[in-house]
Amino acid sequence: MTPPAEGASTGSRRGWSRRQQVNVVVWALAAAAAIGGALAGCHPTGTPVVDPVFAAVIAGLLTLAMSRARRIPTIVVAAGALAFARGWVFLPAGLAVAVALVTTFARRRHQCLGALVGALAAQAVLRWPAVGFHGSTALAAAGVLAVAFLSAYRQLGRRARRRSRWAVAGLAVAAVVLTVPAVLGALAARSAASAAIAEARSSLHAVGSAPTAEAESQLRAATADLHSAHGQAGSWYTAGARLVPVVAQNRQALAVATGAAERLTSAAATEVTTVDLHNLGYHDGRVDLGRLAAFRTPVATLATQSTDAQAALRSIRSPWLVPPIGDRLRSLSGELDKATGSIHLANDAVADLPGILGGNGVRHYLVILETPAEQRGLDGLLGDYAELTVDNGHIALTDAASFSKVNEALPPGGAKLTGLADYLARYGKFNPGENFEDVTYAPDLPTVGKVIQQMYSQAGGDHLDGVLALDTSGIAALLKLTGPITVPGTTTTLTADTAAD
Repeated sequence: MTPPAEGASTGSRRGWSRRQQVNVVVWALAAAAAIGGALAGCHPTGTPVVDPVFAAVIAGLLTLAMSRARRIPTIVVAAGALAFARGWVFLPAGLAVAVALVTTFARRRHQCLGALVGALAAQAVLRWPAVGFHGSTALAAAGVLAVAFLSAYRQLGRRARRRSRWAVAGLAVAAVVLTVPAVLGALAARSAASAAIAEARSSLHAVGSAPTAEAESQLRAATADLHSAHGQAGSWYTAGARLVPVVAQNRQALAVATGAAERLTSAAATEVTTVDLHNLGYHDGRVDLGRLAAFRTPVATLATQSTDAQAALRSIRSPWLVPPIGDRLRSLSGELDKATGSIHLANDAVADLPGILGGNGVRHYLVILETPAEQRGLDGLLGDYAELTVDNGHIALTDAASFSKVNEALPPGGAKLTGLADYLARYGKFNPGENFEDVTYAPDLPTVGKVIQQMYSQAGGDHLDGVLALDTSGIAALLKLTGPITVPGTTTTLTADTAAD
């Protein structure tokens, strides 16, 4: 009796040892697949820490499922992994197909080979590029996973099936529980965010047309509303939604957008009292350069904050945003881009204007007045001019006359133009150095300005630091700022509506 008992015991130990070895191989492949999945760089939730874990779990589960899947589903999963593979991803996908085909010739199913197919397929599926319409690869990946999990489920015993159903149900309930607070937070933030946007728009208008206190008040109100919206959209009780694909991207978009907007309006409310446009103007023939210099720090602060807000909005762009959120964010981003462009232009102007306005020494500028009576490349024929002398913000009209006066002062044969090879090659046959009226052949003001600077100085005029061009429409636009002007010696009154004609 003893030998058979020993033989049975030995056979049992050998059988258990083999199963143990298979399990070790399967779990090792699952672990390797999980590591590769974590490095795949896919973004199911858009959350930096969660995404690698999410991808690792998918890769590991697919490997374990394929170790139990039947042969036909194994081939289907491998072929599916190959369908969207591109570049080097063809390698693991192709190997998965090859191994799957090998299993069809085996007399019995090998768990280790099935697990290897799953591990290789997971690396390909998680690295699929975007193909077709948005979400097409996600749907295809879901189909591949469904085939694998369904086949594995059918091979489980009754108890294991019941546990699997409970696990799936638990995940679904958890997703709902984590999603509901985020939805409620988004709905609660909606009214506050809408009010803030309206107040911010009103404040932008108030900055230029109303007392500074009014603009500050509206910006403070907008900041308070955005703070409330950010608190509701990005609160701790909605943080669990960052674990749920698609919901995570929308929750994050609301939280980041409201936070960025809050910081921007808060900075604007603080700086608007310093950047008071009503205290900066042309008074008694001069611009106060001291007040202009005081604008540099607050405008630079606003430029930095607006750039940061732009970067924040770009970081949350995602095709997974639902229309109510995605459409509003695109609209907000467009408005912010325009505002940021204006703020940066103002920042450059505040930095450069003191020098332009004679803060570093006397400057001379020539204003050329163009008429469309005869067309030229740069709008029209030159008629009259005005010379401006600027010294420490004081602007004086030094001279004003017809260009015929300057033509008479040119040296015999006209001005000698240098450093303008392209201009002379194109228009030299018209002898532009002899007549100021014709120099606007070129449609490029910087080039025309260089021509005028050389001709004006050779006609005995001051050295010019710049040239400004005005046509009839430009004069009409200036009259919107100055108001109507009565032409001396006549009864004609020019307005913004009548000046061009």
